[in-house]
Amino acid sequence: PSGLSGLAVLDLFAGSGALGLEALSRGARAVLLVEADRRVTQVIAKNIATVGLPGARVAADRAERAVAGPPPPEAPFDLVLLDPPYAVSDAAVVTILTALADGGWLAPDAVTVLERSSRDADFPWPPGYEATRSKDYGEARMNFAVWYVRGAPPTGPLDLPE
Repeated sequence: PSGLSGLAVLDLFAGSGALGLEALSRGARAVLLVEADRRVTQVIAKNIATVGLPGARVAADRAERAVAGPPPPEAPFDLVLLDPPYAVSDAAVVTILTALADGGWLAPDAVTVLERSSRDADFPWPPGYEATRSKDYGEARMNFAVWYVRGAPPTGPLDLPE
């Protein structure tokens, strides 16, 4: 079993859906892929059918609008993947992360993986998120954080591969 076995995964700004579908193939019990471009969501839906594993659902919506509503049936999420276009401001991403935390979308100790440009300053995680590491891959910087409940320190993040 992999480190994702039985987890609920939220893939915001899903693009092709590759990250969410990879999580599903590694044992995630549920994956919600949110993508604003309706043409792309049709491709994701076809990819879900091709993969043939249960538990994946695609939603055609803007990430900030999706998270402003009530949590979906797949929630609470143990792992959140965000790969917004670099033009999306840090402030907009912080708003999304805050809505996830305040809206009950996150499981205790949920891990968030955020891709930003490696040229940018360190990402300003909102209250409730504890940055655990970041790693540059060329133009991309992967930022990792753990969300903790009511000021309690994290009990231990998921053991994600390097």
